[in-house]
Amino acid sequence: LQQCALTCHQRLNQLLEGIKNLPNIKPAFSGPHFHEVVLQLEKHQVSDVFQQLRQHGIQAGFDCSHFYPDLGQSFLLCTTETKTTDDIDFLLTQLHTILT
Repeated sequence: LQQCALTCHQRLNQLLEGIKNLPNIKPAFSGPHFHEVVLQLEKHQVSDVFQQLRQHGIQAGFDCSHFYPDLGQSFLLCTTETKTTDDIDFLLTQLHTILT
């Protein structure tokens, strides 16, 4: 169980490091995290980004925009032990293509 939790947390840290290099997206909160993060889009609609990600076989998360409008265009993303570092890199590559 400890290894599972560490893997989840490491994958999220990998994701957050990659997000720093992407335009028009940022974490909504700066506090501690475990394996989930809310990301805010600056120039795109979550529904459009999700649609484009699905075309590459990526189910990106939960659209928070309708339930938490004060967060703007935002979505919750979770990393688990089932995702590899290659999976995270693939997601980051697709987000880069969509957001630029």
